Amino acid sequence: MDAEAVTTVLTIVGTSFGAILAALITLMVASIRIQHRDSTTTRQLITDAGKENRDLIEKASKENRDLIEKNRDLIEKNHGTVIRILSDTRERLARIEGHLGIGWPAPDDPESDGDSREAA
Repeated sequence: MDAEAVTTVLTIVGTSFGAILAALITLMVASIRIQHRDSTTTRQLITDAGKENRDLIEKASKENRDLIEKNRDLIEKNHGTVIRILSDTRERLARIEGHLGIGWPAPDDPESDGDSREAA
């Protein structure tokens, strides 16, 4: 092979190699750019989601505190109602026991063990 043919082959190979290298570098740069853009978008989405989660947790916490307070008020109201009903029931029971002539034994009764039930 003469020098002119070698030069032509090397020129063709060099041009081909340059074109392939340029294409690879272009693809790498494009890939890096796309990955950077995606990571920036992902980072922003994570930040937004974190803020949204904090807001939702704060809102749920406030709602829970409000519900607990309402529940506490309801419990207090019901407790008062139960106490009043029990008081009324005690009075009715005392009247019934008085009418029937039964009740707690007198504290000075020596045979009494504090149990109002009759021994079997």
